[in-house]
Amino acid sequence: MKNKYIILKSECKKVYFQPLVFVVIVVFMIINCINIFRNDYQFRKSDYISVGRYNMTKLYCGELTDKQIEDISINATQATAMISKGDYTTDYNPQDYYSGYAYGDAQLWIELNERIKKISDFQEYNSKIVENTIRYQNSLDNQYLINVNQLIEKKYQNRKVSGLYNNDGFADLFDYHFSSSLLLILLLLGVCSSYTTEKENSMTLMLRTCKSGGICTSTFKCIAMVIYSFTINLCFSLCDLLMFFICYRFNGYTQPIYSISGYENSPVVSSVLSVIVLCFFMRWLCLCTLGSIVLLLSKIANKTYYVFIGSILLLALLMVASTVGTNLLGNYLNCFNPINLILPSKHFKEFNFIKIGNIPLITYTANIIGVFLIFTICTLLNCFDLRRTK
Repeated sequence: MKNKYIILKSECKKVYFQPLVFVVIVVFMIINCINIFRNDYQFRKSDYISVGRYNMTKLYCGELTDKQIEDISINATQATAMISKGDYTTDYNPQDYYSGYAYGDAQLWIELNERIKKISDFQEYNSKIVENTIRYQNSLDNQYLINVNQLIEKKYQNRKVSGLYNNDGFADLFDYHFSSSLLLILLLLGVCSSYTTEKENSMTLMLRTCKSGGICTSTFKCIAMVIYSFTINLCFSLCDLLMFFICYRFNGYTQPIYSISGYENSPVVSSVLSVIVLCFFMRWLCLCTLGSIVLLLSKIANKTYYVFIGSILLLALLMVASTVGTNLLGNYLNCFNPINLILPSKHFKEFNFIKIGNIPLITYTANIIGVFLIFTICTLLNCFDLRRTK
């Protein structure tokens, strides 16, 4: 047991946790923070609308009462009348106006009132979907279509949004993919030389003939890759969440994901926090699967730069397939595409599914199953090696 721990520690140190890798991780995290802050920070003095929206939402944050809804409606009516008459001051006055300007506040009251109407109508909107689904289902004789409608009914019934929260930032968090690109680069830097370093140093034969070589060494390379993937994914996921919180100061983690604007038709009924955790594990599975493929390339190739070039070409191919594979065959093939796992908005915005026999399978579920299958196969191939002849 002690020998195995030493091998695992050695594999981690040898490739993944070198000083250079640590430096690159830190530099990439700084770049990631700067990128988020530059593009998404909502509280600059010049962005008075975002500041006003935050202050106004904060005032009514939480479960809405009839009195609050009435107040917002009255303010929106007065704001509409004020704009139509042009009877407002253009002076900056942050003490009297949430945004600092009368016109800015008027626009925000109208916007907030529309948002409240949308929240109020949300349950009725979903009830109509369920009613139409049941009505349509009763006229069907195709088992697959019946199963589709039963799934829609199950996912959409009893949906309700009753509170107002500053949760628009979550949509931008789910749409943010720059950190995933940095993670893919870090993955290649760590994994590409796993086997080729030993070949270049003529250590392969020696490792295969030693007591703990062969299958044992290959297995620990896979375990080290999984640990490395988890570590960098955790660092960047926490970095993303912290930076977006600083930029948006969002709340409503316990609210269902369909309470976020743009995610009303989401197939997921879990809380925002649950979806954030799910996205973390989906990205980890993506990194582990790609890492296991790169390990295979490293096992086959003799030079590290061959592996790096091959990996870049593979990533480019998968990205193109994820973008253009929108027909029936492309949807099935993309179930095995790990890149799709780092695109949560692609899975969680709309209710999409694929046909497996008579079973409608939600796309993100099919994607997780398909990619996990690829990961399992590649891991088994990586761990398979000839032991020394005794």
